[in-house]
Amino acid sequence: MEKYLMERIRYMKKNNSHENVWLYWGTWNPNILTVSLWQEAMTSSVPKKMGLLLSGDLQCLGGRYYFLKNDFKRLENLLEKEGVVWLEKLAQHCDAEIKALVQPADSFADFLDRLPNFLGGLMLITFCDPWFEKKIREVCGQKKLDSESVLRSLQPKKKTLLLQYTAELEVLKKKDIDAFVEKWRWVGTHAFGGTLLTREKVLRSFRLMQKQKRNKRFTEEKINIQDTQLLRLMRIGQRLAFLRSNMVEEMNKAIFQHREDMKIFAKRNKLRFAEISLLTHAEIKSLLDNKKIKRKINAGNFNCIAENGKIRISFGKMVNKHAVQRPESAKNINFITVKGTVACRGYARGRVRIVVSAAESKRVRLGDILIAPETTPDFIAAMQRAAAFVTDQGGITSHVAIIAREMNKPCIVGTKRTTQIFHDGEMIEVDAHKGRIRKELKY
Repeated sequence: MEKYLMERIRYMKKNNSHENVWLYWGTWNPNILTVSLWQEAMTSSVPKKMGLLLSGDLQCLGGRYYFLKNDFKRLENLLEKEGVVWLEKLAQHCDAEIKALVQPADSFADFLDRLPNFLGGLMLITFCDPWFEKKIREVCGQKKLDSESVLRSLQPKKKTLLLQYTAELEVLKKKDIDAFVEKWRWVGTHAFGGTLLTREKVLRSFRLMQKQKRNKRFTEEKINIQDTQLLRLMRIGQRLAFLRSNMVEEMNKAIFQHREDMKIFAKRNKLRFAEISLLTHAEIKSLLDNKKIKRKINAGNFNCIAENGKIRISFGKMVNKHAVQRPESAKNINFITVKGTVACRGYARGRVRIVVSAAESKRVRLGDILIAPETTPDFIAAMQRAAAFVTDQGGITSHVAIIAREMNKPCIVGTKRTTQIFHDGEMIEVDAHKGRIRKELKY
């Protein structure tokens, strides 16, 4: 480990001119514990085994994540050099990390110690998405194939945990509801947060699914792919799409299974259960070693800046120079149009419901257009009610894309700024044939 740290320090000194260039990656509504684990993931064993030396620096300002440009550049260079072979190796490492995570842990501390390596693999899969889509488009251009149709056909061959839940829910019988709830109690949680599944939630979801059964199931677009290079890309793409969603769901399930250990830890340290997620991983280790933490535990909007292996936490509003500002109202035009990548084709018209965190997803009503920076597994109930999905970020292998194709609902991803342009309650149309979201304005 010391040798690795020395290599990282030499690397940072050598590339110092680029180290302060931050790139906005996306918005989630995490907690301090999760952010600290993501920071550890950057310098965990998985990136190291994959030949990737990352800085370990990140910023999370009010849920907005920023990473160093040089970290992305190193990953891009590695992918250009090794390509699909590197991705296949990454998938193997992620399979191994899933097996390690679900093994019984000796303690809550032991379980937490496993998460950085697990998240290291998940992080790399997420970061590879732009390169993978670019490569698909490049190969399709060479073979004169429609790249958008090829990308839309990318659906995991296996069902993730959440898709298994949905499939079982569709055929659920009333006498089996209690057993179903017990089996899937973790659904609705995410990264030490969220709410547990209840009988009432299951009944509401079941009734809603019965109403929506008239929707045709998603069917893969029939594309005759004979090129061996593209076939290999598609196969690894399907595997990565599965891992990207399923790893998050496996993590949420595993965290739930350690819920009792977390309660014991909280009680022993005179904390409320919810306050565990307000601590960093290092602070939890200090409490386990009977040491006191040096700061007051606060809830609310927080900022984490991780640099040189240390995390600084503050509260209140912080603005990064990359933050997207809400554009001024357009008064002299009668339409605002935003474009993105089609993840699942279709058309819907409805009222905007902007959801930044799962806690806000309760506001989504039947037929609303769900607009979010990106979705996570704890959005599932809101996604069942929504008529269409639009996200600022995410690609064709993202959570929202996979769920949209499973539910066969219109979905447009990668719009970059939809959450800044539209407002709750506005009527918009989602044309997921042309990749366009449009709002009519009043003069």
